[in-house]
Amino acid sequence: MRQVVEQFVVDNLVKVIESYLGVDIYTNSRKRECINARMIYYKMLNERKYGWSAIAKTLNKNHATIINGVKQFDDIIMFDKELLDDYKLINEVYSATEEDVHTTSFMTRAELINEAYNLEKQNKSLNLSIEELKYSLNYYQKYKNLIQLIDDRKLSDEKMRTITTKLNHFLNGLYN
Repeated sequence: MRQVVEQFVVDNLVKVIESYLGVDIYTNSRKRECINARMIYYKMLNERKYGWSAIAKTLNKNHATIINGVKQFDDIIMFDKELLDDYKLINEVYSATEEDVHTTSFMTRAELINEAYNLEKQNKSLNLSIEELKYSLNYYQKYKNLIQLIDDRKLSDEKMRTITTKLNHFLNGLYN
């Protein structure tokens, strides 16, 4: 579980919830609309692998409040179609905005270091492949005229086999 909820995650999710439900989730109101908005907030962060305490800190709540809110949400959505529809809509809209944020924004420092190490290894491997290809290109460059001569003639497969055989005999010293 993630121990800290990044501020931009909170800000983006709160904006989406407030714009679609028209309520401030930071208020301590017991109105059903506010409670539903907070439950959606808890559930969405919990689904994104944030811990109970991390979620609680974003709203100055106790972790038990978050656990209870998620349990209530799971029970209520079986009967409250409006809450389920609100949740699906907010989740869809937030997920679309979430895709705009680069995936490294959600990585821990250790994960970022590991990712950087893996990218460096991949970069070295690709550079080595480039060097091998450059060497091969330079090596075969000396045959460029011969290849161009054969290619210009547009030879059939049978004639290519014949030329290959004759060239092989020539190179093996059978022709003087």
